[in-house]
Amino acid sequence: TTELLDTLKRHGIQNPLAYRMLLSLTVDPDPDMLQNFWDAVMPAVNFNKCFTSPLAKPTPKVNGEHRFAISENALPVGLNSAEVHTLIVGASDTGKTICQELIFLSALRKGHTVWMFVRADDVTRITRVYRDILYVNPAAGNECELRLNLLRVLSKEVFITLFRDSFTVADGSEGYLLQALGELQQRNPDANVCDMYHFIKARKHTLRSREQGYQDSILNRTAGVLSSPLGAVFDCARGHEEDIQSRNVIFNIGQLTVAQQRFFTGALINALYAANIVSGRCTY
Repeated sequence: TTELLDTLKRHGIQNPLAYRMLLSLTVDPDPDMLQNFWDAVMPAVNFNKCFTSPLAKPTPKVNGEHRFAISENALPVGLNSAEVHTLIVGASDTGKTICQELIFLSALRKGHTVWMFVRADDVTRITRVYRDILYVNPAAGNECELRLNLLRVLSKEVFITLFRDSFTVADGSEGYLLQALGELQQRNPDANVCDMYHFIKARKHTLRSREQGYQDSILNRTAGVLSSPLGAVFDCARGHEEDIQSRNVIFNIGQLTVAQQRFFTGALINALYAANIVSGRCTY
């Protein structure tokens, strides 16, 4: 009877009638009734086990260098920088953003170079405390501090793959774009996305030919990018960021469309990966 009472309490099963019946069984034990009680309670116990906290009894592995929580039994919980992917999930207003900020700040304090992608302005409070953080909001237009030349930080193949997967160009356009970029970069090694648009627009093709179809598809997608908030970021007429991977950055992508978010974050992450491989540095 005592074991059954502990089981009900441990799994949060609160039923006054059940508790009274169990108390009566402690006074006048009835093995058959107790067994029937176990049989009735165990389905609810097993159901509750599926929804117990994963941190109720954490192993030492959850205590990483970037601590952001305390478990239910008062043990520290944190992430390790060497962990490649970590998924943070929860309902609205449960603290996902705060958790992300705590990890970000912990990494800063430990001397790591960190990037964070957000969809809201409330993270600007971090920049008021840590001045050595570049805050990038493409929606700010010309006031956005970042100028990024993707054709310098990405290979032609990676750029074309990201462009195709993000904006859905006509089938066969990849080969056309690869050839056009090769010609452009031979003439101008410092060419940027704006230069790419004007270079492709100036190419002449037979009316309604396959090449014109490729050209129109690429121009339409590129014009959409350059007329979006990303247009100011890719406008490198007055220079561009040469070493973005060495800076602490918060990217606000909340005002971008899903396709633009995919393209922008994909480009940055690929550029970061390439730079880390070459330099041997590590940006998180």
